[in-house]
Amino acid sequence: MCMGCWNEYGRPIIVNDKTEAALALVRQVYDAPYGGAGGHLHIVLDDWNLEDSSIEYCQRGRSDPEWLGTPMSWKLTDVEAKCAEAFLAMTMDERASCLAQYDGFQNQPEPAPDTEPTPEVRIYVAGVALDYEVDGPRVNDGTPWLAISHHDPKGT
Repeated sequence: MCMGCWNEYGRPIIVNDKTEAALALVRQVYDAPYGGAGGHLHIVLDDWNLEDSSIEYCQRGRSDPEWLGTPMSWKLTDVEAKCAEAFLAMTMDERASCLAQYDGFQNQPEPAPDTEPTPEVRIYVAGVALDYEVDGPRVNDGTPWLAISHHDPKGT
């Protein structure tokens, strides 16, 4: 879920057979047990790493003998494998469009040009002030879509 990522891709909204089929698979991935964060395709679906190399990394999984039976091993489920193949068959704009439609971004207003978010929240952790910016449009039901970034005044 990355509105900033979608903005960086130029806010494409492409609706065609490939994006609709991929969108159906994305929904199945998120609806599956343990799929709430994109399952084994998390780095693609949730983090918007849409490059072929990220998708192929997920496809390879972690089935090396040294990893088997550990929390660091994985293999794509059938629906995840179909989703990965569908993404590889699409252009970058189609991939971004598919995820934007899943995340409900297609009806969001264009960001205001040349605006800087203003720090709105200051949290103190172990005596260090952390300023947080709350910015962004709203999702379809009017709930604010929040992007939080950390600013360390000491630069550490």
